[in-house]
Amino acid sequence: MSHTHTRRDLTLAEKVGLLRKYNALENMSQTAAAGKLGIAQSVLSKLLKSRYEIETSFLSNETSSRKRKRDGKDPKAERSLKKWFASVQESDCRVDGPILKQKAEDFAKKLGHTTFSATDGWFSRWKKRENMLWSMFEGRSW
Repeated sequence: MSHTHTRRDLTLAEKVGLLRKYNALENMSQTAAAGKLGIAQSVLSKLLKSRYEIETSFLSNETSSRKRKRDGKDPKAERSLKKWFASVQESDCRVDGPILKQKAEDFAKKLGHTTFSATDGWFSRWKKRENMLWSMFEGRSW
């Protein structure tokens, strides 16, 4: 009887948890450690190789339930928007969805991306990708 394994993507939180459990293990081979953790050695090897990126993403408040990191339509414009939004929040100013969408389009134009359009769908996905706190958007009509 053959035993087949199904592929299962790990969430960011699961990856961080496995890395923490690995750190708590005694000094042993990756194969033995993977067996104790209940994962394949190749999975453990990939986790260890990308440890810095995983931990940085987790600490930077990214969505811990995500399984893959995806970029939006215009990653540079989105990074600029996130930085701008963070500075606006520090100033204790309030902005709403239409302002954020317009600012995203402005950043895209400045970067030479004339086809970018900040639609409602894009904005919804951007909030999810950036793990925006829903409480800051309460009472707003997006």
